[in-house]
Amino acid sequence: MKIFKTFITLLVCFTLNAQTTHTINTGSFYYTPSTLTINVGDSVIWINDGGTHDVNGNTNSITNQPFNNPVTFDSPSTSTVGAVIFAYKFTVPGTYNYDCSVGSHASAGMVGNVIVNGQSSPPSLTLTAIMDLTTPAGGNTGKAIMLTANQSISDLSTYGFGSAGNGGGSDGEEYTFPSISINAGQHVIVCRDSLALSNYFDGCLEQFLGSLYPNVILESSSEPTGNGNDAYELFFNGTVIETFGDIVHQYGTGGFTDLSWAYRDSWAWKDTASLNVGNWVYGGDNCSDGSTTTQTSSCPFPLCAPTPPPSPGNLNFTAIMDLTTPIGGNSGGKAIMLTANQNISDLSTYGFGSAGNGGGSDGEEYTFPSISINAGQHIIVCRDSLALSTYFNGCLEQFPGSLYSNLIIEDTIEPTGNGNDAYELFFNGNVIETFGDIVHTYGTSGFTDLPWAYRGSWAWKDTAAPNVGNWVYNVDNCSDSSSTTQTSACPFPLCVGLPLTSVVNNLSNDILIYPNPSSGILNLKSNTEIEQYSIFNISGQLLFRKLVNLKEITLELTNLENGTYFLNFTTNNSLVTKKITVLK
Repeated sequence: MKIFKTFITLLVCFTLNAQTTHTINTGSFYYTPSTLTINVGDSVIWINDGGTHDVNGNTNSITNQPFNNPVTFDSPSTSTVGAVIFAYKFTVPGTYNYDCSVGSHASAGMVGNVIVNGQSSPPSLTLTAIMDLTTPAGGNTGKAIMLTANQSISDLSTYGFGSAGNGGGSDGEEYTFPSISINAGQHVIVCRDSLALSNYFDGCLEQFLGSLYPNVILESSSEPTGNGNDAYELFFNGTVIETFGDIVHQYGTGGFTDLSWAYRDSWAWKDTASLNVGNWVYGGDNCSDGSTTTQTSSCPFPLCAPTPPPSPGNLNFTAIMDLTTPIGGNSGGKAIMLTANQNISDLSTYGFGSAGNGGGSDGEEYTFPSISINAGQHIIVCRDSLALSTYFNGCLEQFPGSLYSNLIIEDTIEPTGNGNDAYELFFNGNVIETFGDIVHTYGTSGFTDLPWAYRGSWAWKDTAAPNVGNWVYNVDNCSDSSSTTQTSACPFPLCVGLPLTSVVNNLSNDILIYPNPSSGILNLKSNTEIEQYSIFNISGQLLFRKLVNLKEITLELTNLENGTYFLNFTTNNSLVTKKITVLK
């Protein structure tokens, strides 16, 4: 431990070259501010407002035990009003506790601390949100803390956090992160109840709009504990590198409307708006009370602002298929693909129908489920998801370059198009787009006469620069006798040139799920670790989530009713979605 003593005049000269100089006012039984956070290389000057005081960073005047500061310091006392009691340049990071050793001043509350961040540039991990929300589940279920990586971190366990309960000072590091890696820009959320929080965020918690990576969601039975007036400290290798709120304050269990940073039944958010980047903003006292979701509260979480209601142009046809697949019979290759141009909060406002054999509209024959999707996400409605996935041989679940996995919906009846049947897209019961001729004269034929026919083939709304938005078609019956779309005479445009795989019913080239349908047990095997998985019902409600970090997982599904579910999991920080069926 280093010991530092010197005269005031020398110290004042020393501070002239400091990066930043901070002032602490000293008077009858106070240091203001009592807690100060600075960076390495900054200097602090204590100014006497009146009385006789010193700055003692050596031995605690109340307990007579050493403070054990990273560097020990103390100063002579002075009674000169306006004089510099002490000045010091902090070159070693850490937390420095001190008091006034004159008389019984320390016992009267004249104590303070200086927190020295170990780096003046942004740390690799930073606090970005503090939450104490009121969720319908009640209790501690709305307590959470969010952090964001400014750089890739190979071992998150070097970081941790702790709360400073009721302004009583630091309680040290109370939570240490698991030993996992995260990417630059990725968010980490530590919460008390991941299911309750996910339901309250109503589809927004798992990956915020515009985020490159899914959020890492960690559930803890004991942390965080902040009640709306409790500050937080972020630690790196046991040293405080960032604080939120006042570690020491005078309000005890109150102060919710007195502390400018309080977040009771609300949130605090480190702003990203261009004019206010890095500054904390707040939702307002008790602003989540009485709400069922953050979007319907009086303070929607900034990254989950309410999604605009659907509008006609938000969803469009992008592909029509009537492929010949090795399995699945005559309907195995029937599918229709649509793409969202905007976020859609309720897909059930849309539907489609076919116009059989040119005989005119048959109306809306299929209505989408009530789920939300992201801008740019593809939806594929098919008759046999296993047959189609096998034929697409690793390409169907997420097309190259797509930000999101495809939403694959299997239906026993729709689509029905036989290659010369047109389609209509509906929004709130009204036709907003058509493919092909709703009325034509060819009846059950016309496959080589209709320019848009797609028998044993596909139609695709082109994305190539010279032809964007125009439909292109392939040769009549071009998929006949092929085992995959890649080996056919007409590879599907988004699957051209992809390597072939031999894994049946695979989500990607590295992951196997079996058996699907499942009678109650589902096995997952991966070449890389599966970090976490979630199960949703067909309405998009989260049923279960677990952090695993395993390559092989056995899921117990016997508590689920027979039906269709969606399995989401992350591997290599990528989100994958697969439809699974429970059939007991």
